[in-house]
Parts: sequence; structure tokens; C-alpha cells
Amino acid sequence: MTIKTILVHLANDDQHKVRLDVALRLAKQHGAHIIALFLAHPAHMPAVAAGRSFSMSFLQEAIETNKKTAEALRQEFDVACEAEGVTHDWLVEEHDTIEEMTRHAHCADLVIVSQSEKRFLEDHLSYTVPETLTMATGVPTLILPKAFEAQAALGKNILLAWRSTREAVRAVRNSIPILRQAEKVTVLSVCKKEDIDTHPEEIATYLKRHNIDCYGVLDERSDRDPGHIIMEYCEQNQIDTIVMGAYSQSKARELLFGGVTRYVFGHSTIPLLTAH
Repeated sequence: MTIKTILVHLANDDQHKVRLDVALRLAKQHGAHIIALFLAHPAHMPAVAAGRSFSMSFLQEAIETNKKTAEALRQEFDVACEAEGVTHDWLVEEHDTIEEMTRHAHCADLVIVSQSEKRFLEDHLSYTVPETLTMATGVPTLILPKAFEAQAALGKNILLAWRSTREAVRAVRNSIPILRQAEKVTVLSVCKKEDIDTHPEEIATYLKRHNIDCYGVLDERSDRDPGHIIMEYCEQNQIDTIVMGAYSQSKARELLFGGVTRYVFGHSTIPLLTAH
């Protein structure tokens, strides 16, 4: 796999420039085309917007306001891409956020979004934009944490969170173009040796044949949550990017009882490249 089309979610939020700068950085590394998607339809209805007539009025006003900001963002996008010599397209959609992002993601090799804010109760009880995109598209999704700075290290010291699952296998293969750019890759499995079908050292050997410098680590501690161990390892080893498969359990089970994916999605302070 190669990365030749990058879809980046642009909106009038504090993190849009970070997403754009990261998209430009990756586009230059991989010789990729960037598609910026601006969504005029608001992602959330405020809690005070009660009643059908009030809700419709709010939605229409919000859509009109967003349209007015779209042109300024387009100019910013065009100038940035032209300055870096990156080919690009600008898209504006007025419909449902998830449906439109999913549709356009089908024609991309990589999608870039920001971590969910979980400002509303329903965000905690349902899948939000990054999770839903990962589940619905099967396209590699790069999730940038809210505190991420545009020029911070990205993809230099990578942790590949490995489990013997279809989702993890897909994440490994989809991330090979990113892994090739890394200075160091660690394949980490958190489980008992007898419970794993494919040892992380085997995955490391496979990746070395792709000219990727990496090694395997097996953490057999069973008294702690794997998600906590993964995040702790990242902090202790100056990891700047996590690669992992998403939701190997059923969606309902992850939603009700939690899981490694859900924990890392919600707590990672570094970029997360994931696939389902």
C-alpha cells in the first residue's frame, strides 16, 4: 500500500490548522494529494436547543454561519498547499457529518481527524467521529489529540500495539508506508505468552523484510489493564505515535464494558493511527 490521497477534516475549530499542517507534512513525505472536507452541518445540537422549531432554526443559522467561514478556510488551505507544492481539492458538504466523511473516505488512503471532545452525554454513550470513521470505512485514520502541536514529532518513534486479530493485521499492513519513515518501531503485546498466537517478535521480523527497523516486546502482566500499560509504555519510551487495530471485541461489548481501543482513543496524548 502507498499513501497517495489524504482526506483531512477541516472545520472552524482550534485544531483545524494542526490537522492541515500534519496533512501537508505527510503529503510531502509520500507524494500525496490532499482533499480538504469542510462540513457546513454542525456536529452537535446544544442542550438548550429544545423543540423542533427551535432546533431547525438553530441548525439553519449554524449552517449559514459555517458557509460564511468556509471561504476564508478555503483561501487558507489553498495558500498553504500551493506554498508547499502539494496538489489539492476543496470540498464543502452540508449533510450529516459521519455519512459525508465516510463517503469521501472511501476514496482516500488516509483520513486525518481530531480526537473527540466528549462534551455531551451522548458522546460518552456512543461512537463519535474518529471511532465511527474507523468502524465504517476500514480506511486508516490518523487521530490527532487535542493538545497536539503541528510541528511536534510524528511517526519517528512508533509503538505498534499488537494482538493476534484481523484488525491488528490490517493496521500493520495499512501502516507500512508510515512505519518505513520511522526511526524506531516497537511491536508491543500485552498478554500471557500462552495466550498469543503470533508473537510480537514474529511481527517485527515480518516488518524488517519491509526495511523497517523494529523489535518485539511481550508484556505478560495480567494484573493491569492493557490500555493503561500501552499508555505507560508510550510515556516512558518517548513514543510519538501509536498504531493499533480497533475494536476486536464486538462494538456493543466495547461500548458497554470498555476495552483497550476505547481507552486509548479517549486517553492518548499522542497521535493514533488505527484501522478496523
